[in-house]
Amino acid sequence: MVIPAYDKLTPLAREEAERFDKNIADVRKYMAQPGRTPNEIAEYKALLGSLNEKRPEAIIHVQKFTSEPDKTKGLSSVCPVHHKEMSAQRVPIVSSVMVERSWGPPSRLKSSQFPFTDEFIGGACFGYSQFGKVFVCRDCQLAKKAWQDAHPMPK
Repeated sequence: MVIPAYDKLTPLAREEAERFDKNIADVRKYMAQPGRTPNEIAEYKALLGSLNEKRPEAIIHVQKFTSEPDKTKGLSSVCPVHHKEMSAQRVPIVSSVMVERSWGPPSRLKSSQFPFTDEFIGGACFGYSQFGKVFVCRDCQLAKKAWQDAHPMPK
C-alpha cells in the first residue's frame, strides 16, 4: 500500500500517521533499553511488526473518509450546454436529510438546461469531509435564476 506524503494527507489522516509513528518509536525505545529479557524483546518485536503492518491500512482508511470529494475528476471543464469554461469551486457537503426538495426545476430540466449550478454536494455522512469540489458554470447559474424567476416558489 502506498501512503501519500504527509503534506498530501488530510489533517485527521496526518494525526493517525503521527500516532502510529509515535507508538512505533516508543516500542523501539523500550526494546532498546538495557536489561530486557529475550521474552520481552520477542514481545516488543511482535508488537512492532503488528504496528508496522496496520499503519498503512489505518492511514489510508482515514484519508479515504476525510478527503474532500472531487466531483470535477473525469469531467471536461467546458459546460456541455453553454460551451463556456467553468470554474471549480469548493462547496459544502450537506446531509441529504437536510436538503429540501419540494420546489425546484424538474431534474430532467436541470440536467438539460443548467446542469452545473450546484451550491452543495448532497448525501453526506456526518463526521467525514465537510466540503467538496464541483464545476460551476456562470451561464447555468443565470439560466437557473431565470427559471426560478419565471416559476416563483408557491406560498
